[in-house]
Amino acid sequence: MKANTNAFDSNALGRAIAMQILRELPPSALEKLNRRIRARRAQALELPRKGDRP
Repeated sequence: MKANTNAFDSNALGRAIAMQILRELPPSALEKLNRRIRARRAQALELPRKGDRP
């Protein structure tokens, strides 16, 4: 039971740290990060479609 609580707390702490880092990024770095995230999402959406083709 305690392991679940620790895992949850660790996840919440990691999320809070990530949000703090994102808040401190300069606008240019934040835009670059957003472009990379959008590109990875687009790539992930394309992969299943390619696998469906014979």
